[in-house]
Amino acid sequence: MKKTIALISATVLIAVALFIACEQQSDRPEQANYLEKGSDLAQQFGGFFFEKGNVAVVKDVDDGQKRLQLILTNRGIKPHTVNIFLEKKEWDNLNIRSSEYEVLYLKQMLVLNDPKTGNRYTFKVQSEGLKELEAKLPENYLSKVAVDAIGLAFKGPLPSLRGNPEFLTEQCHSAGGPGTLSCSNACCTITCKNGYYASCGQSCNCTKEE
Repeated sequence: MKKTIALISATVLIAVALFIACEQQSDRPEQANYLEKGSDLAQQFGGFFFEKGNVAVVKDVDDGQKRLQLILTNRGIKPHTVNIFLEKKEWDNLNIRSSEYEVLYLKQMLVLNDPKTGNRYTFKVQSEGLKELEAKLPENYLSKVAVDAIGLAFKGPLPSLRGNPEFLTEQCHSAGGPGTLSCSNACCTITCKNGYYASCGQSCNCTKEE
């Protein structure tokens, strides 16, 4: 009889211990999947890394161009905007919600990553130097399915350009034009895919070559 009671008590204790362990495990957040070397890559390629904060995602049409607009805000920086210009098919199929993301902008490529869910979106501009850029990224860095973009534009001077006296002025000089795939000024930076040319002024755009 005593052995039976002892066995029952031991079984109950084990069950309680397992229950507590399971409860503690369920309270632990899933391991976040952050971008590797985001700041280093942005510095190396003259881009921009938004480490943590809110990203408002807006699909709209600007001057006839379909775009995905990312508005980046947190307490550490003033709001920044990234414009992704897209063909109609890619624009129609995209369904990305506003949330907390990491954003890595590398002029010819943009990575939008949700560390909590592991959802990662890659946008590429097919222009000179893209393959070389991809080869220098860590293995399995990009999402398996990349979206081809007409152009990627960063609104405002990139941190890598702040030391250039040409970009210290508030005036946004005209740059780019036919035969130019990328341009920059104090207002924005843009890279366009082959078959389009970049133009910079108060805003940056891609125009199809005649």
